[in-house]
Amino acid sequence: MKCFLSLSALALCLAGAISAQVTYPQPYLQALDAVVFAPGAQTVLSLTGTGLDTVQSAVLARRSSALVKVDLLPAKEGKGRVLANWPSSLAEGWWDFRVLTPHGLSNPRAVLVSRRPVTLSPGSNDSPEKALNLPSEGVVSGQFKAGAAHWFAINLKRGQRLQGVHGQGTTDSRCRLMGWLEDPQGRLVARLRDGGMEALISADGQHRLKLHDMMFGGGVDHHFVFEWSCGPRLWARGRDAVVGWNLPGGKDMNGVSVDGGPPVQWLAFDPAKPPSWIAAAIAAPQLPSLPQKLGLAANKAGAARVEGQVAHWTGWFPLRGEAMVHEWPVKKGDRLLAQVISHALGFASDALLMAEWRRDDGKGAVTFAAEANDVGVLQPAPTTRWQGLDPSLSLEAPADGTLRLLVSDPGNAANGRRLPFELRLSLRGKEPAGLALDAEQLIGFHAATPPAAATAAAIAAPNLLRGGSAILEVYVPGRDASSAGQPIEASAEGSAIRLQGWVGAGRSMGYVSLSAPEQVGHSVFSLSPALRVQNLVWPVADVAREAPVHRLSSPAVFAVSEHKAPVLVELALKPGTSATLAGKLSLQVKLRRSAEFKEAMKLRILGLQESAKAPEVTVPAGANEATIDLDPKTLKLPAGDLVLYAQGTAKMGIRAQAAAIEAATAAKERAAAAVKGLAGPAKKEPEAKAAVPSSAQLALAEAEKTLAALLKSNPSKDVVALVHSPLLRLELR
Repeated sequence: MKCFLSLSALALCLAGAISAQVTYPQPYLQALDAVVFAPGAQTVLSLTGTGLDTVQSAVLARRSSALVKVDLLPAKEGKGRVLANWPSSLAEGWWDFRVLTPHGLSNPRAVLVSRRPVTLSPGSNDSPEKALNLPSEGVVSGQFKAGAAHWFAINLKRGQRLQGVHGQGTTDSRCRLMGWLEDPQGRLVARLRDGGMEALISADGQHRLKLHDMMFGGGVDHHFVFEWSCGPRLWARGRDAVVGWNLPGGKDMNGVSVDGGPPVQWLAFDPAKPPSWIAAAIAAPQLPSLPQKLGLAANKAGAARVEGQVAHWTGWFPLRGEAMVHEWPVKKGDRLLAQVISHALGFASDALLMAEWRRDDGKGAVTFAAEANDVGVLQPAPTTRWQGLDPSLSLEAPADGTLRLLVSDPGNAANGRRLPFELRLSLRGKEPAGLALDAEQLIGFHAATPPAAATAAAIAAPNLLRGGSAILEVYVPGRDASSAGQPIEASAEGSAIRLQGWVGAGRSMGYVSLSAPEQVGHSVFSLSPALRVQNLVWPVADVAREAPVHRLSSPAVFAVSEHKAPVLVELALKPGTSATLAGKLSLQVKLRRSAEFKEAMKLRILGLQESAKAPEVTVPAGANEATIDLDPKTLKLPAGDLVLYAQGTAKMGIRAQAAAIEAATAAKERAAAAVKGLAGPAKKEPEAKAAVPSSAQLALAEAEKTLAALLKSNPSKDVVALVHSPLLRLELR
């Protein structure tokens, strides 16, 4: 059985008990001063963040699209300003924007590419009298100043239905956009709620639109993007239907509101001949995907669709937080896995899944079984904080009877929102041979050291040191204690990166290791297929005071930095020992150190249990090997495939212009070799040196001078880097 994932790589995070703080200078992009662009345009950007002094270029990425490189040139406007030339072939929609530096890629920031009129709001339009004129449809973007609103004027006609939307949760902004629309007489027409606004225009004339942050906050991280139109607007896409507003021929779905506005509309069509006005939108990767065979809204459960040993129900979460009940006959001892699929499709759901048993004893007694509002027990526990995963339950029938599954989304229901879902019930142990997992459900997470403060949450960065390895944690849904080990396959076409991935027996957490040969140059890659990776949007010092906000991005993109890893860590089973549940598991750690790294190194062995409780081993200073013995019984390890890796931190020296210094060093070595070669067999004679042509000696002197100047102008700086070993796969018997 195979599953596929995409990547995002190494984390910039705080090291806890294992070592000092990770200080490798990963670039952090806090914000852009403009996040909406037209294809083919040339714009000046102000980049806010840290480690951005040596920005080389930018990379745009999104689902179902190849990576797009954007040249960034220093702008005349001053420090921190760059000139961007946006390719004319860019497709419309939301993209992930990252900047590339010699140290690697930054975290992603969402930008919108639009061919409709784009307006930048200056912020001086802070009163109705200073309202900025807008066209009848388009996109407006800007930044808020603390305590100020932005005002706009739009000429509208009676009978038009205006639709407005703010990409809340997509824009990577701290802003929570609020506002309203006034008619020519100053009367309230509509309010913005949950990022959406809908208004039926009752009078011709100039209407005023007011936008502001909910708490009247301001700054570069309080930007907004507001799109408006009187034409059709799609909200979600399916193979043969779309959901949205103002859809020609669309059917109103009474009782289904997704953003506080009017009910959404449903439009079914022939997938072989989609209407021309929605053909491009159907292919838009940023739109959520409707579950297959989803029907119109209903509060009652429909019939199950059975495929082999898997039953599927689709529907819309009920109103008022009520539960939709699904029933399935079971026999004593049946092992079942129940999964809700909604968040994985792109919907902001937070589902609750509950299971009950009803015995066939003539009394109809109902017994509570389990409840989950998040994914089931994750084995082993991840190193990162999880958020927004669909719930699942692994169950075993205690007697003949009926399994009752209750599905609800109370948080969204309390705010008047209804979202679609699919419920899957699998009979374990009887799946068809080669049953493929749904690749779109796989989610990657950055492998990280425990934070210095247990309450901290830090931004991750997708970078890989040359000659080193990095680990991606991967949640693989649909697995329980009875699941066999299976490979996780990924590819980085056209690159020399070595990849290996596996999820162990009885585990829902798998891993992929990436190893970069030392000779690989500074470059950017994405893994195929283009799947999703969870990114923390803002660093959080204390999660008890501020809720971390995550966003799924794809495809996973990573960079190989200009710097070489200080050490390559290898993990292996100690020679002469075996992996058995009854004995000790003896592991050998080997280090391939750089010439500069001679210090002691403490490593954790991960993949066994919760990372904070991971066994540790220390390789003494100057040594290259160490051994650690583990007790499978104490660690409660299951029989079957086991996947491990080692993680630690190491000090290394880095220099600015590392690539130029490496090139100059190579040039010096070539010049020295040329001089030595020309000296030939006569090198022992006193006149040998004079026999070497002066041009070769001059070339060597010039190469030495160039290298010396680069080393002097770019002094070495000691930093601490996070390092991993490749995966070690064992079979416990």
